[in-house]
Amino acid sequence: MAIIVELLTGNRVAKHYVIDKLPATVGRSYQCDIHIDDAYVDPEHLAFSEGEDGSITIADLGSRNGSKVNGDKIEQAELNDNDKVTIGKSELRVFSADKELAPALPLSALDEKLSILGTIKAASILCVLYCCLYISQIYLTSFVEFKLSNHISGIVRALLTLSVWPLFFALLSRINKYESRLSSQYSLIWIFAILSMALGVFGRIIEFNFESSEVWFWLQQILKLSLFGALAWLSLLIAFHQSHKRRTRIAIAMTVVVGLAGYGLIAVKDDKFSFKPRYKMALMPPQYQFNQFQDVDQFLDKTDGLFIQANKDKDSQ
Repeated sequence: MAIIVELLTGNRVAKHYVIDKLPATVGRSYQCDIHIDDAYVDPEHLAFSEGEDGSITIADLGSRNGSKVNGDKIEQAELNDNDKVTIGKSELRVFSADKELAPALPLSALDEKLSILGTIKAASILCVLYCCLYISQIYLTSFVEFKLSNHISGIVRALLTLSVWPLFFALLSRINKYESRLSSQYSLIWIFAILSMALGVFGRIIEFNFESSEVWFWLQQILKLSLFGALAWLSLLIAFHQSHKRRTRIAIAMTVVVGLAGYGLIAVKDDKFSFKPRYKMALMPPQYQFNQFQDVDQFLDKTDGLFIQANKDKDSQ
């Protein structure tokens, strides 16, 4: 009877062994059928054997630190599929080679399309585009003399802050024995940073042309959370091999947590009394105004006309 023995690191498989014949020995010795490089494991620590009924039996070979099955110390025990055996500081999972496996996950067409973002060239181009848009936004909304040198530190801070997201997911991927796909993660964060910037500019244009309302404020928050949820979903798609449902649940959970944290900050800020309140207003160049604007002379002429009309109305009465 063939069995599979997996050496675990956390919940991930670090190495697996296919044992075609039993009995088989496990230990630190290179003569063992399964060699475990663990200083707390004896040269010959335990042995697997097959019972008359086809069952798998484990027996400790008088080891110094003993053997455990699912956390219980044993001298000899019959194993079931997916039982975990602990020897020293190593953990093994044992099951029959005939065990049925779950069907393969469907390969997402979106994942194949995202592969175009997985090059350093794509990530670099998107990063340069983000920097150009960042600078142009400052330039177009500035009412003082623009000097690029004054904004270099701000650009660097923005890039370093945004880099936390792709580095975090790349690290999680490596910990879970997956490919980091760092370039794809960077390309993704630059795309969503650009979209977030575009949403911010659009919001300022709306506030510049219309009176700010409670409905527009909450609509902005919903759009921002939707953008964050999409970013989280795609980052999980790139970083891990998961089912669609699990990825969606994790992305929704992350979005809810961020939304509640943001709402809490808004509530605390709104309830805080200040002797010097800040008035939110959007100042932008005239070309961002939808409606026809008047220059100062036209405004003064119109104001004088109002006074003249008011005096005529007073005299007529």
